[in-house]
Amino acid sequence: MSRYVKQVIHRTKFDGDDVTVTLEPFRYADLLQLDGLVVAGTKDSEVLNLYSKMLPAYIAKVEGLRDAAGVEMTGADICNSVYFSALLVDIGNALVNAAKLADPRLPASLSVAS
Repeated sequence: MSRYVKQVIHRTKFDGDDVTVTLEPFRYADLLQLDGLVVAGTKDSEVLNLYSKMLPAYIAKVEGLRDAAGVEMTGADICNSVYFSALLVDIGNALVNAAKLADPRLPASLSVAS
């Protein structure tokens, strides 16, 4: 049986909310684009810019994240608002880590150290 995981579930805390994000698997082209950036001297703003453009295609569902009025936030909200930049980077990094198996004997969702 394959160890492939169809969706990555990332759980995190942000601004007092327990957030669960369901992500689609990372595509090679996007992973390679990021691999080229993650070298000494890369500015955080460059990674943030790439994540804001890439991640809308990968965020399938967001649960538990609400604005001050109690309205549920979406993946588009996270990717478009500067307020969520730390969360965006957290989600992007989780997706990259899940794409690269830490232990090839385990499914991606089990091998990623949180």
